[in-house]
Amino acid sequence: MARGQILYDAPEVVVPMLVPDGAHTYPDAARTDAEHTMFTVAVGAAVQALLVALAVRGVGSCWIGSTIFAADLVRAELDLPADWEPLGAIAIGYPEEPAGPRDPADAGDLLIRK
Repeated sequence: MARGQILYDAPEVVVPMLVPDGAHTYPDAARTDAEHTMFTVAVGAAVQALLVALAVRGVGSCWIGSTIFAADLVRAELDLPADWEPLGAIAIGYPEEPAGPRDPADAGDLLIRK
């Protein structure tokens, strides 16, 4: 599949958004930035939960970060408020071949001990 083609070919696409409704405002940049980071992490957790839920049901999915690089275009195409931030896109569909279990990764390749 050509780079970037997966979103066009997917039967369904979900675009997760950071929506700042409910975010607190602070008088200093450090806490304001931390609030934004917290919202970004929350969207990431929601995306991960969705990917796991889809996999459990045998539905294929793939998160792609391209909308982050074209936020203005995404907002314009979807007629969204200027303060909504697209955080990637998720291609969703049934795979042509079911995915089987993978061998576990070597923990030594995943951990850094100091």
